[in-house]
Amino acid sequence: MSSKKRRLVLGAIYFSFFCFFLTSCSSYNAQTKKFYDYYKVGRTEDAAIEVTILAEKSDEKDKLLYRLEEGTIKLAASQFEESLIAFNLAEEIIQEKDDSAKLTARKIADEIQAVAVNATVLTYHGTAYDKIMLNSYKSLAYLRNGNITAAKIELRRAYSRQKEAVEKYAKDIEKSKKDGSDKHIDIESDKYKEKLSAQYANLEDYSAYAVYVNPFTVYLDGLLNLASYEDASDLERAKKNFERVGSMLGSPASLKTEIALVEKFYKNEKTEPLVFIIVEHGLAPHLVESKMDLFIPVNAQLEGVLLSGALPTMEFNISPYASLSANGQKIKLLSNMDAVIATEFKKHLPIRLTRMLISMAVKAIAQHNADKRGKGALYLGSILYTALTNRADLRIWRTLPKEFLFATMPIPKDGKIEFKSKDGSILETIELESENQLTLLYLKIPSRGSISKQIIKLR
Repeated sequence: MSSKKRRLVLGAIYFSFFCFFLTSCSSYNAQTKKFYDYYKVGRTEDAAIEVTILAEKSDEKDKLLYRLEEGTIKLAASQFEESLIAFNLAEEIIQEKDDSAKLTARKIADEIQAVAVNATVLTYHGTAYDKIMLNSYKSLAYLRNGNITAAKIELRRAYSRQKEAVEKYAKDIEKSKKDGSDKHIDIESDKYKEKLSAQYANLEDYSAYAVYVNPFTVYLDGLLNLASYEDASDLERAKKNFERVGSMLGSPASLKTEIALVEKFYKNEKTEPLVFIIVEHGLAPHLVESKMDLFIPVNAQLEGVLLSGALPTMEFNISPYASLSANGQKIKLLSNMDAVIATEFKKHLPIRLTRMLISMAVKAIAQHNADKRGKGALYLGSILYTALTNRADLRIWRTLPKEFLFATMPIPKDGKIEFKSKDGSILETIELESENQLTLLYLKIPSRGSISKQIIKLR
């Protein structure tokens, strides 16, 4: 091929890549902005319309995440059947992706693309907390439909997800180390540890209960076994779960009402009507892109290229309210989702870093070789390609809450529960049926001034 033709071909290729990235690589934050903005101000029906459109037309690589967002929003909008459909579709995708025998070729293709381009082209497989919350939310949707048996089954599945996550992480980190070693990349070296420590210093403030464990899910399991108990085994499971949550929170006394209720049920003692309050407060963290400058060696002579790699960093949202109370009783922390998410994100950073470094190494070699050959167009093209493909993967389940709060109290004779903020302002007054033995009052407060409620008769 003549030099003129080569330049024309290269020009066409780079122009095509340029157009492709301009039109199809907007970040996940940009793609989700419309339904997210509706959701955080309580316009859940509008958010449901927008997220459904996105879920239907999204690429297969992003389909799982959009179905999770769709299920969450429709659950908040009291569209329980539609929420279950979305979550079931998400679970089908997870099961398909977990079937490694069927997807070996697809995974290989994904990894090759990720090396040549970036992690945004990888199929989103979901985090451990994604899968645990998926089954937890399915449990709530079944509960709202009056199917407490199915709700309990989902919580058992959520528990299984925790055990699966530990095994999967061990395999993923082993593969990551091998991939890095093949490219002469040691992610445990001091230079990379220092870079990561500086880049992610804000994560040090967040420590979870235990990796892949969510107290909200454990508490909900205890609550449903208590509410639907048929024999001593149900009560025993409820008691153990409440004790586990107390241990996770470092305050066994915070679950004394629940544990005392179990003991009364054991003895068939009369109990006063109780309300269990659970609040989804605030919104989960989102990811933003940050740069990490690294010298990438390209040969044994330690020649190399200085490149700026793109990694996601986590930004946390402010709580809508400093504290909340119900009828004068403080609503306490049940599960810090910021910590749950940050802990898993931090644990998987070596995998993200290895993937980025391998991609950078491939591009550095191409850029170095083009420079050595003295081909101006080729060298310029390699720089352009590196710049266009240098993007961080910002995909994360955005409609999860910042935290779960809880309180348990007797239902007053007038049935009224008054919610106040720290400054004493009345946020909402909700009236319950005082003749119900056990009631779940489930609130969502994604932002200041936005409150939605669901009242569920448990027993």
